[in-house]
Amino acid sequence: MDHSEELDNVESGKSGKSAGKRCWREIEALKEKRRLQAELEEYGYAEELDDF
Repeated sequence: MDHSEELDNVESGKSGKSAGKRCWREIEALKEKRRLQAELEEYGYAEELDDF
């Protein structure tokens, strides 16, 4: 699953303030995961990405 599919899977149809915050947190978590994966690849630990 690529990153655009992951973002599509985030629930965006719910209304309300708490649903919006939850959705935003999920998006931020995905961005952080991508950032950490890129950092691991930079240091040569790309083989370990399958464990996540």
